[in-house]
Amino acid sequence: MLRKIAVLLGLYMITPALMAMSQVPTERHTIIQFTNSTPHTLYAYIEAGNNIELLTAEVLPLSTIDLANITRIGTDDDIAISLSNADYSFSLTQRVTNGELAFGIDSTELTIEPQTKGTIQRFEIQLASRKNTIAFNSENLNKGGKVNYVLQLHDQKPAIGPGNEFSLLSYNIWATTIFGSKKVDTRLTEMPEVMSGYDALVLTEVFDPIRTKKLLKQLSKEYSFTSSEIFKLGKIMQSGTRILTPWPVEEEKSLKYTSCNGIQCAATRGVIYARINKQGHIYHLFATHTQSSDDDSNRSARLAQLEEMGAFIRAQNIPADEAVILAGDFNVNKIGLPGDRDQMEYILNATEPDNKGHSLSFDSNTNYWAEKPYLEYLDYTLTGNDHLQPISASQEIFAPRVVTKSLWEIWDLSDHYAARGYFIYPIEK
Repeated sequence: MLRKIAVLLGLYMITPALMAMSQVPTERHTIIQFTNSTPHTLYAYIEAGNNIELLTAEVLPLSTIDLANITRIGTDDDIAISLSNADYSFSLTQRVTNGELAFGIDSTELTIEPQTKGTIQRFEIQLASRKNTIAFNSENLNKGGKVNYVLQLHDQKPAIGPGNEFSLLSYNIWATTIFGSKKVDTRLTEMPEVMSGYDALVLTEVFDPIRTKKLLKQLSKEYSFTSSEIFKLGKIMQSGTRILTPWPVEEEKSLKYTSCNGIQCAATRGVIYARINKQGHIYHLFATHTQSSDDDSNRSARLAQLEEMGAFIRAQNIPADEAVILAGDFNVNKIGLPGDRDQMEYILNATEPDNKGHSLSFDSNTNYWAEKPYLEYLDYTLTGNDHLQPISASQEIFAPRVVTKSLWEIWDLSDHYAARGYFIYPIEK
């Protein structure tokens, strides 16, 4: 009998403790996280709400930040966080009812009333006459958790123009599993849409053979020409550089660099040349991927490779009234080593157009994959100085991103951002 009493007393003492452990906390903190996948800074303030703390008032382009902290203490609360720039505004809305959180969005173009569905939801929204996608989901709200919002501007690439206009995408696709590339299949599957609609593509780090063969096959539906791979006897890896174009290629050549340094000598570094005929207008396109890293030995090897590239371009004896364009991952960091960028232009006798886009092409502050702490500008499109000059030239560093489930909260398709060049030449030579 005493044993039964002891057991009952034990259960009586344990049960409240177990109940307390299983109960939802009376005070829960929920983070509102926001990703600004646009090229514009957004400014935040609290429009409505009592139990909310704004953690930052500024969301920089391409950045992901903890925007606000909501404290749920059982009282009801209607919350609105305004995000705006000079051209548009919209609100992230939340509603607390009996301690439970619902979330939505509100703008002049689209209103999604606060709801509790935790899976990823995506909506099209017009902001300043531009198409965007806004998406959100939630995680672990029963314990506090967070709500993720992302605003992504739809890419507005230039339409294919007449023969005197030339658009070019230069993109390091980071398909190098042997050197640590992640989610290669998933990322490359999303790339054809990003790469569609140009007069030419220059792709670098096209290494993983099975995965990149599938990508190139998909791209061949639009781009009828793909340059041959180059390989130097004694190397372990090919160059990983490709030129693709939908226009006739009248000549293709390549040069394998003799200069290299250290472990990077395992790859065949070089330059690929294609003579492209777009509706009777000739474009001489040179693509390369040079030695990386900024210590003295690697810088010297890179500059030597650029000297080889410059000599190769001159050896083609290109007529002065035809356009010369250079593109690729030059690995010349004009942020940390601006003098090297100037030297590159001098060696190649070429000019980088003004950049209208992001200030970095390798940005570990905003790109999920980019190795910290590197903040670099490495990818370029250039025009030759001694040949037909464009009447208009621009370059744009931009971030190819998606809001798919497979890359949710990752967003980026490569560790590099892409460089887009757009050139208009005289109609008559």
